[in-house]
Amino acid sequence: MTQQASPKVSIIVPCYNAEKHLSECLDSILKQSLHDLEVIAVNDGSTDRTLDILHRYAAQDVRLRIIDQSNQGAPQARANGVKSASADYIVFVDSDDYIAQDYVATLYHAIDSSKADIVACNGNYDIHRWPWRPTKAVKPIHITGTPIKGDELKNFITNFFGRHFSIIVVWGHIYHKSLFKSATRHIPFLVEEDAMFNAQLYHAATSVLVIDYQGYYYRPGGFTSDHTRYLKDIHALFAFKKALIDEWGLDENYAKTNAKHFVNLLHIHVQHSLMREWSTKSLCQSLEQELKELIYDDIATWLSADIEPERLVLARDVDGIIAYNRRLTPPRYKVLLHRWLKA
Repeated sequence: MTQQASPKVSIIVPCYNAEKHLSECLDSILKQSLHDLEVIAVNDGSTDRTLDILHRYAAQDVRLRIIDQSNQGAPQARANGVKSASADYIVFVDSDDYIAQDYVATLYHAIDSSKADIVACNGNYDIHRWPWRPTKAVKPIHITGTPIKGDELKNFITNFFGRHFSIIVVWGHIYHKSLFKSATRHIPFLVEEDAMFNAQLYHAATSVLVIDYQGYYYRPGGFTSDHTRYLKDIHALFAFKKALIDEWGLDENYAKTNAKHFVNLLHIHVQHSLMREWSTKSLCQSLEQELKELIYDDIATWLSADIEPERLVLARDVDGIIAYNRRLTPPRYKVLLHRWLKA
């Protein structure tokens, strides 16, 4: 296929050890009903057959370009892809996901006709490990119908700090390329890194449109087994959000939501540690050390003594935290999620 001089959309695909699902991902992109596009696949230091697969597809379709870099993480892979993009509009697709044939066309026509800076849509979980329910709709975001601006848009982005999944992810969006001049903060963590990248783009936007469409299929990944890295990452995420809140002059409700979300992430860490069958003694020791960190003095102001998960962290109650999260993981759920994590 001949490469068009000026593609309408640049699709960025960050790839790291993606050989399992990469072909399905690329097939879904290259068969889009909108042909005027370029695909920029960023191989982020993969050690499997990812690069070989990319070269095979690039030999068959000149719309696919490859950036081969050392491992720098998904945020930098996306940023490098954007720098190389030639279209006015940017779409991201993760290398283990896939999209409906009209996905790019639907987003492109919505942003081109509305002149919004961002168009967002809903998506689907591809729950491929649970064959009795292969897909499940992501909790829908509010359909705006027309672009939202001003104070309405400012209220809309509070969802970043309340963790509305369909907004914090970079998939399910098309962006005007000019916005990326504002997403310059380095993101030195992996937990919710796409949310913080996206938050900067939304903050720079003057209008956002949410359409009633679900054409993205997302494969949820496993939870990291590196508990030390995870705890460092949620500390870095909290600090990053705090810096954005201060820089953007947001009110104390944002700070409160940031603190509460940090507590939720800590409890998620404990739940997954229990499901990975950590010994209670090891988990206690880890939590005791974690709760001595100064960050807990910082968040204490915003926590409630009436909400159990927050109260337990506020009291530095290690045994209570473990008992609380053990109640949330009954045997059947534990077995299902344990299989998920190991798959």
